[in-house]
Amino acid sequence: MRISLSAVTALVILHQTSGFTPASFFKQTTHATKLREKGTGADVIEKVDVSIPYDAAARLAYDEWRSDNKKGDFDAGRFESFKSNYYALTVANISAAKQAKDAGEEPPKKLDLNDFADMSYEEYETANAGKESGSGDVSILNAALDGAEAQEAAAI
Repeated sequence: MRISLSAVTALVILHQTSGFTPASFFKQTTHATKLREKGTGADVIEKVDVSIPYDAAARLAYDEWRSDNKKGDFDAGRFESFKSNYYALTVANISAAKQAKDAGEEPPKKLDLNDFADMSYEEYETANAGKESGSGDVSILNAALDGAEAQEAAAI
């Protein structure tokens, strides 16, 4: 059997670069740890998963927010709404900070998550039906939603 040099080179490069490739490219990222087995002195190789999910920061923020706001157990549907709002708020904060820096101004106060962070826009409107429509929370939410929509449009 004859193996070409280019095939061997490609395998070596693929193997060496797998540590620098996003975890989502491979199904699971593992790190081999060499341990010494007690009593026998023999080496044992243990594989440990070191991959990090894409939405790990949002999940940590959601868990902290649920604890701070006494929102109970994890809810996948609520998490999806929260994640969307969290990303919109993060984009709005980063955009405002960049604009202030470019203009040579002090960075503005960061927007924070409130009790409505796990609601969709429609749920928020329904919950606040009949309240004053010019309130500050609505304008802040609209600004965050506009930032998220701009980010989604840029990604497409």
